[in-house]
Amino acid sequence: MLILRDVEGVDAKEVCDLLKITKTHLYVRLHRARERVRVAVEKVLG
Repeated sequence: MLILRDVEGVDAKEVCDLLKITKTHLYVRLHRARERVRVAVEKVLG
């Protein structure tokens, strides 16, 4: 989902249709995924 939205640029509605989730749920999951990426990058970069 993170790759679809942030890398591939797929529309939110299309991602929601693929995953069978609401837009609200998509945005919550994206927020959590982005936070995990941020934490992982900070660990690597110090």
